[in-house]
Amino acid sequence: MRKIVPLALLVASAACSGSDATNTPNAATMRDSAGVTIIENAGSTWTEATTLALAAQPTVSIGEMDGSPEYQLYQVRAATRLANGGIVIFDGGSQEVRYYEETGQFLRRSGGKGGGPGEFQNANWMVRLPGDSLVLHDGQAQRITVLAPDGTLARSVNLAAAAPPVSEAASGPGERRVMVGGMGMYDVLGVMSDGLFLARTRGQPALSEPGAVVKRDSATYVRLAGDGRLRDTIGVMVGNEAQATAGGSEGRRIVMVSPPPFGRSSQVALDSNGFWFGSADRYQLEHRASDGRLDRIVRRNIQPIAVTPAVVEAAKKAESERPFSGPAEMRDVFRKMAEEKWAGTMPATMPAHGSLRTDDAGRLWVAETRPPDDEIPRWTAFDAEGRMLGTMTMPANFRALEFGRDYVLGVATDENEVERVELFQLTASKP
Repeated sequence: MRKIVPLALLVASAACSGSDATNTPNAATMRDSAGVTIIENAGSTWTEATTLALAAQPTVSIGEMDGSPEYQLYQVRAATRLANGGIVIFDGGSQEVRYYEETGQFLRRSGGKGGGPGEFQNANWMVRLPGDSLVLHDGQAQRITVLAPDGTLARSVNLAAAAPPVSEAASGPGERRVMVGGMGMYDVLGVMSDGLFLARTRGQPALSEPGAVVKRDSATYVRLAGDGRLRDTIGVMVGNEAQATAGGSEGRRIVMVSPPPFGRSSQVALDSNGFWFGSADRYQLEHRASDGRLDRIVRRNIQPIAVTPAVVEAAKKAESERPFSGPAEMRDVFRKMAEEKWAGTMPATMPAHGSLRTDDAGRLWVAETRPPDDEIPRWTAFDAEGRMLGTMTMPANFRALEFGRDYVLGVATDENEVERVELFQLTASKP
């Protein structure tokens, strides 16, 4: 049976992982610093009268272990709710865009694996535009695809053709630049309210010969026009931590660049006024206007999770239990590379926060960091001003994909690894 936890909202207390049902006096303070609003949050501002709550059971659940192929899901990458209540799912296994009625009844599909117009190689996100057109980004194909409301191809943008040539930065003494080939220059993050694409430069930090060294480069944030060409540069922010490991023989040597254990990754979420950015170094979220200008800083006073030996062992165990999908003859090679990755010095704490999401009510949602053996996701909501509202506990093994004004849409995975896209209603005691 799929494990469900009670779905009442739990309000996190300041500087600890516990929870309570009351708000914190003077929970949020606001000040101005050179035109930038700074909000310091010590706890929740929700009260019994204003607390949000999720329904105990999903309104819609799409996905089956057996049955028709259109209801079998694998590696769901994205899901969104249409204006009429219908649900669209991007299934990573089939690279299909699947349309369902409000009740979960299958309607039609578009896309599929391939390199032709309207097809996908490895799409990684999908967003809905006003009028129910869909925009999908395929990082592997370096292409943006726009689908009309009926699922037909409206237009396609070849990012590789539109981007200027990549110029590699000079490496320091004894270092060499490790690049990911075939992935293009830009990592496109989403569609801004003015129709431009927000993107950041793609690449890897200059790394010494593979080993346990962890490095973090900066990333240049840009806006791209509708045809994929560079419109302007809006800022430079910290990028993602990376680590290089090597394995194999001289005849087949592999160098893999990947996030290190408990690595920090920069998180971004777009809203109607620009975008939110968090480096995960500390619990600080920056809001920037569409031109990159910093206008708001939101902080939460909370103690990060310590990386203890028990946390390290739990993370190693979770990684070792993941199924290996590569060639059988490379299994030992990748196992040794994983051992090398874990041989380095671990950070003192886990990242301060996880992914960011926004909703059409102006709220910012922040995924809380949790230990590797904790199956219960938690998301903290902030209002449009940056005041912390409270922390929501999700069902076990549920991955939230979209927050709406009155719903949460995501994918649940059961003990048989069966994926189901589920929609939970979100209600408030007071409008």
